[in-house]
Amino acid sequence: FLSKIGTRVQARARVWLAKRAAIRRRHQRVEDAATNIQRVYRGYRDRLYVCTLRGQKARYTHYMESVRFIQKRTRIMLERKKLKARHLVRLTRLVNKVKARARVQFARDTMEMIQLYANDEAATKIQAVVRGRRGRAKVKYLRSVAATCIDDVLGSVWQRVDARTRAAARMQGSLRMQETQKQGILAKKRMEFMHRISAELVTSQVYFKKYAAQLHLMQDMADERGDAAVCLQAAWRGTMVRNRLAGRCKEAPVVIKGVFEYTANSASGCSVEVKFAPSPGFDGYKYIVENGRPAVVALGSSIQELHGQLKSSMRQIH
Repeated sequence: FLSKIGTRVQARARVWLAKRAAIRRRHQRVEDAATNIQRVYRGYRDRLYVCTLRGQKARYTHYMESVRFIQKRTRIMLERKKLKARHLVRLTRLVNKVKARARVQFARDTMEMIQLYANDEAATKIQAVVRGRRGRAKVKYLRSVAATCIDDVLGSVWQRVDARTRAAARMQGSLRMQETQKQGILAKKRMEFMHRISAELVTSQVYFKKYAAQLHLMQDMADERGDAAVCLQAAWRGTMVRNRLAGRCKEAPVVIKGVFEYTANSASGCSVEVKFAPSPGFDGYKYIVENGRPAVVALGSSIQELHGQLKSSMRQIH
């Protein structure tokens, strides 16, 4: 009799374990589906972020290449300027050397002429040449002094004339500006210019509104996708919690819980150890009230009557 009861208990326990395993696999499938949805959404978001990073990297690379090109051209220009300055210095030194050699040659030629014309006529001619040079130099100096004085006098006069002319032009300009402001010519020209470009302004406003609407739409789409993902996750979590609660409600009426342990003895055999423990979530009173007979559920009975019924039930079991 006890072996049959044990077999029934084992069968019930195996059925209950199989149901629980099926429920767990179903829950695992639901969790895997939610995980896949989250993985796909995160992958899509990461790909968008990677595309943005690639665009920024390409823009930065183009910017750095432009900077390098500008720096290279600038260095080439500076080196060319330095090379030109070096050439100029070299040419200046060569010109000075040529001038020095020309002076030396001229002095040599002069000495030769003096030696050739060592007589009185040569001395007279030399004196005449020297006096002529001195006289020309003096006349040149006097002319330069006179020209400087005349330039100073005329320059001051012309400066005053230019100052008065500029003052008169300023006064005339201010008067014309006042007259123009009174007549509203500038405002008319401004209005004419605005009328000419009104079509272009309207087109520009339409494009700006279009770009703003596109940006707003993209932001709304991104927010809707995020909200949709959050709603899906919340729905899946709610379903999982409800399924778990239903499973626990089904497990609540179970009086005892069985634990099976399998130990391998050989290649084709094993030993099974079964342990039963009272279920902590089982409410005996509630179970009797819901499933017991009306005669057994004696809510109006006293404690002594209940003890008597319990003793009689224990005698029947033994």
